[in-house]
Formats: sequence, structure tokens, C-alpha cells
Amino acid sequence: MVEPGNTQTTEDTVPHDWMTAELAIADWQPATTEAALRAVLEPMDGVRILEIFDEKVSLEYDPVQMPIADLCAALAQHGLRATSILSGPASPVSDALHPED
Repeated sequence: MVEPGNTQTTEDTVPHDWMTAELAIADWQPATTEAALRAVLEPMDGVRILEIFDEKVSLEYDPVQMPIADLCAALAQHGLRATSILSGPASPVSDALHPED
């Protein structure tokens, strides 16, 4: 929602931390998988690719803008099966937004 006189949306003004994740990619095809990963991930808001290697992708993501489950689902829509095998510690902001019951 844009407030009068404000050019940023409310979501853009919420402070939050980036997290690091490592995803294992199933059925890796050396000739095509890396290009497919880049085609899906690079245009996504809230995602930065750090490295693609050994059937894995290491990335940083904004858990408020792009939760890891949504990221894996987006890859699945393009025929890529990803499993999170490592994730950085949760940020205090995302903990506050998604409190445990």
C-alpha cells in the first residue's frame, strides 16, 4: 500500500535480514540445470545467487519477501526439485513476524 507522498510500499520499508541457504537439486543435468536455475532465480525479488556447484545452489534470500518454501515451489514449477539442506539462523524480524505457537 502506498501512502500519500510516499513512493515506497509498506512492505519495502519493513527492516529485515537476508538469510543464507543451500539447496540440493535432484536429477542434476550438467548441460542444462545450471542455466535453468539461473533463469528461475536471477529475476526473483528477494533472492541472490552466491554459487552453483556439485548439484547444489548456495544463495541468500529475504525470508519476508521470499520464504524458502516459496522459493522451492517456484523451482518446482520449472521442473527443478530442490531440498533445503542448510539455512542460516533466523533473523529476529522474521521470528517476530512468524512467532512459534
